[in-house]
Amino acid sequence: MHQDDTIWIERLREGDMQAFEVLFKSYYEKLCLFANRLTDDLHVAEEIVADTYAFIWEKRETLLISYSFRSYIYRAVQNRCLNHLKHKNVVREYIDYVLQAHLPTHDYQDLVREEELEREVAEAIESLPGKCREIFKLSRYQHLRYAEIAQQLGLSPKTVERQMSIALEKLRRQLKHLLAPA
Repeated sequence: MHQDDTIWIERLREGDMQAFEVLFKSYYEKLCLFANRLTDDLHVAEEIVADTYAFIWEKRETLLISYSFRSYIYRAVQNRCLNHLKHKNVVREYIDYVLQAHLPTHDYQDLVREEELEREVAEAIESLPGKCREIFKLSRYQHLRYAEIAQQLGLSPKTVERQMSIALEKLRRQLKHLLAPA
């Protein structure tokens, strides 16, 4: 690890806003370009980078960076981009399921645009209660088993199973208009 990285990271852990700004300004633009190459959406890329920095600031006291900050931040942004792409894939799969299983093929293009469906599904997921949403995302986007989620969140597997049931039921109710026959 570079000596400068060590100093800035230590100052960051102590809550030094100047250290945070230095680390932010040093990498922000390049990270946005990197994230844009992965997501193919500059707006999403900028959000991912900003969210990553927000996470770093929130967790600054407990951050474990055993190598350079540059390596750490690039890996964190890459992981968030991959999670974003997985999320988009899950939403698309759900939309395809809804369209194929419940709407006549010839009518769906007239009824609903794909972007509107994606937005509705994403909003429905984001409207879930905190724990339900977190568990749903870990299950569907990161493809973790209930036992893995339980271990990661310090919950029992039965609690995770119940929260997933709640999440799926809430999503069914909120998105039932998508499932209704045309």
